[in-house]
Amino acid sequence: MNKKLSLIGVVLTIALIFTACGGSVDSRSTGEILSSAFSKSLEMKSAKSSSDIHISVDVPESIKAQMASEAGDDANVQLLLSAFSDSNIHMDMVSMMDPVAYSANIDYKSAGDSLNFKTDFYMKSPTEYIIKNPFADNYVVYDMLEQASGMDMPIASPVDVDLDPEMIKKYQDVFVELYGKLFKGEEAEKKLEKIALPDGEKELTVLTFDYSGEKVYELADRVAENVVNADLYSTAKKILALQGMDAEMLGTEESFKNNLTQFKSVYDMQKEALFEEAKKNVTINKLVFSLAADENDYLVYSKMDIDLVVKVPDGESGATVDLPIKMTMDTKVSDINKVEKIDIPELTDANTITVEELGQALQENMFNAE
Repeated sequence: MNKKLSLIGVVLTIALIFTACGGSVDSRSTGEILSSAFSKSLEMKSAKSSSDIHISVDVPESIKAQMASEAGDDANVQLLLSAFSDSNIHMDMVSMMDPVAYSANIDYKSAGDSLNFKTDFYMKSPTEYIIKNPFADNYVVYDMLEQASGMDMPIASPVDVDLDPEMIKKYQDVFVELYGKLFKGEEAEKKLEKIALPDGEKELTVLTFDYSGEKVYELADRVAENVVNADLYSTAKKILALQGMDAEMLGTEESFKNNLTQFKSVYDMQKEALFEEAKKNVTINKLVFSLAADENDYLVYSKMDIDLVVKVPDGESGATVDLPIKMTMDTKVSDINKVEKIDIPELTDANTITVEELGQALQENMFNAE
């Protein structure tokens, strides 16, 4: 009898160990998980990420024929249509906050090899970018300040960009507060999944938001209801204060709430017609977003899955045809706070070209039908 009890005890102990090792679904609410993840993002000084994007646009034959006819049967138009009908993009990115820097390696491949290229993209400062010519070993520097001055457009200079951690945290806190009020009660499906990340496989709680079909309109109803019932006045005052603006422009709290109530009344009266028109023009087969945070609450995984059918005009006939559009995007983050340097190419007169020269190179090589 004692032996049997001992055996049962061993079995139960092993079962408990395996259960513990297997992990469990995060018991916190969706809002609590996201709030913590957004807050933790402030501590992220650097990271690497890898994204895979697939885009499929099934252009109707009648639309293809129309585009080819308008372009004079230009073979490049056919290449363009073929390229974007089924394309895959892979991006490896590295980012740092202090000093602000960013780099990305982009690999684009289309079905039938009609359009394939690789390029590198760098951000030296919040307004200065470097783009590699996909077809040669040279680069173009795009300076937003310089471009804006040429077009007489106002833009903040790098020294004006406020990257003070305290200010960023204030903006982040307000964003979390606003999200919590607008999407109050919005709960994602939670499921424990094994995710293959660049630094190893991890078992994470994946939050999935499914707004396919009618669900996106149900979400709009819930948000509209929250707009009226939530205390958005205090949040709006905080947003204005962060931008150095006077909260008096909001009016009194009573008038602010009355305006939101009027908005809700107009929404309720017009939503049926608006939704009906939207459903006639767009069919949402799938609209799903998933994300997961690691054991430290850093967001390390996200996925987007979209499947739409859009009604578009069919030439001069006045009729409409279906344009199916599908897109998936899978992003994984690793090496959080481990990146110490981003290698940006050294530019010389010999390896630097103008924006116009890059445009010419793209025109000559990217859609070369020969």
